[in-house]
Amino acid sequence: MKIFGLEITRSKTKKRSFHAASGGNLYGSRRPSNTTADLNIKKDLKTVRARSRNLMVDDDYAKKFKAIVKRKVIGNKGTKLQNKAKDNNGELDKKANEQIEMAWNKWSKKGNCDVTGKYSLKDICHMIMGTLAEDGEVLIRKVKGFDNEFGFALQLIEADHLDEQYSDVDKNISMGIEFDQWNKPIAYHLHKSHPGDYANAQRDATRERIPADEIIHLFLPLRISATRGVPWMHSAMTRMKMVNGYEESELVASRAASSKGGFIVTKDGAEQYEGDD
Repeated sequence: MKIFGLEITRSKTKKRSFHAASGGNLYGSRRPSNTTADLNIKKDLKTVRARSRNLMVDDDYAKKFKAIVKRKVIGNKGTKLQNKAKDNNGELDKKANEQIEMAWNKWSKKGNCDVTGKYSLKDICHMIMGTLAEDGEVLIRKVKGFDNEFGFALQLIEADHLDEQYSDVDKNISMGIEFDQWNKPIAYHLHKSHPGDYANAQRDATRERIPADEIIHLFLPLRISATRGVPWMHSAMTRMKMVNGYEESELVASRAASSKGGFIVTKDGAEQYEGDD
């Protein structure tokens, strides 16, 4: 084709695409999905959570990871309150701040801040961070009017109480959580007893509807559409399990090899073996 006397040749355009979208055997093991995050979580959460807990018990790397999370986030001394209330002149009210901080420190002690009376606030914070890493989520109930000096205490609840299989379209309940029209949690439907407490014959299998303003649901969402959390080690769990098995096999093989022995036996009447020079 000529334009203004110049010969113009049309080159063939190369097809462009994302390599990550390619097919073939290289990507045969991948399971691409464009469903919501909750659909994937609902299907696998219970299994992934159970395997994560197993790793935290049996795998020293996983156990160390959990300890590091608690130490690095909360620290050995726990959290402290530094109140900065001001008076009418805009200056820090030193006396009021001291009283508030003293009351906070007293409430934070063992026997006051926890409904069981067994833990201090530092213990609770450590358990929260450890559970987040292990289970991917944790529920904290704010119990107002509790029978203590402060009329307030916290209750730690494992994620097992929030049944990921419980849904009701008519009531807009998904994975145990009731939402409003803007997808804001308005209530949590929790098992009154732990569903895994098979040894307790008196276990209460019913659910209790608790308003969302009484529940702190802590988790790191994987995607915008995620309403539940997953264990933090979920992407490394398969590799860790394989490495664990490999190390165990190597140790067993090495121990068996080191236990092997050999003997030189001479027949009756044979000359004594003196060895080579």
